[in-house]
Amino acid sequence: MSRDRQEAAAAACRWLAEDALFLDTETTGLHAGAEIVELSLIDSRGQPLLDTLIRPKRPIPPALTRIHGIDNAMVGDAPRWPEIHERLLELLKGRQVVIYNAEFDLRMLAQASSQHRLPWPEVVRRAGALSRLENDTIAHCAMLEYARFHGEWDPRRRQWKWQGLGKACQQQGIAVVGAHRALADNRMTLGVVRAMAESAD
Repeated sequence: MSRDRQEAAAAACRWLAEDALFLDTETTGLHAGAEIVELSLIDSRGQPLLDTLIRPKRPIPPALTRIHGIDNAMVGDAPRWPEIHERLLELLKGRQVVIYNAEFDLRMLAQASSQHRLPWPEVVRRAGALSRLENDTIAHCAMLEYARFHGEWDPRRRQWKWQGLGKACQQQGIAVVGAHRALADNRMTLGVVRAMAESAD
C-alpha cells in the first residue's frame, strides 16, 4: 500500500474513532445566489442528528429538481434557514465533521447564513483536506482524502484525481441508492470512509 493510501486510510480510522459527524446539503445551484434546500447531519453510525428540507427564498429551478428530486411543493411547509441555524451551530460546535467536497458545502453554509444576515464561523486555517472554523469545528474533506486513497494521478492539475461520490461508491462496492438526497449521500460517504478504514485493518 502506498504512503498516500495508508495516510488516507489512517485518517478515515481517526474520523470513525472520534465519532465524527457527516454533513451534506442539496442546493438550488452552484452560484453565489444559490440556496440550501436540504441538509443532513448524521453520526458515525449513520443515525440522523438533523435531517430536514429547507424552504428557500426563491423557487427551485426545474433543472436542479431533475438532479436531486426536490421540488417547490416539497419545501412548501419546510423550515427556513433561520429556524435551523442555531441548532446546526450547536451540533457542530467543537466537533469533527466529514463532508464529501467540503469546500462547496462550507461555502453554501456561510452563504445561507449571509443571505439571512446570520453569523457563521469563518474558516481560520486551511491545510489540504482540513478546514478549522472559529467555533472549533474541524471539517475534513472526504473527497480529497478518497482521491489520495484511490491513487489516480491527474498530471494536468498535478494532484490526485477527484472521484465523484457515486463513482467512489462503485469503486468500493457500495450500493448507490437515493443519490443527490442529503441523507443518502451522507450515508454513502460514511460507507466510503468505512471502506477506507477497513483497508487499514
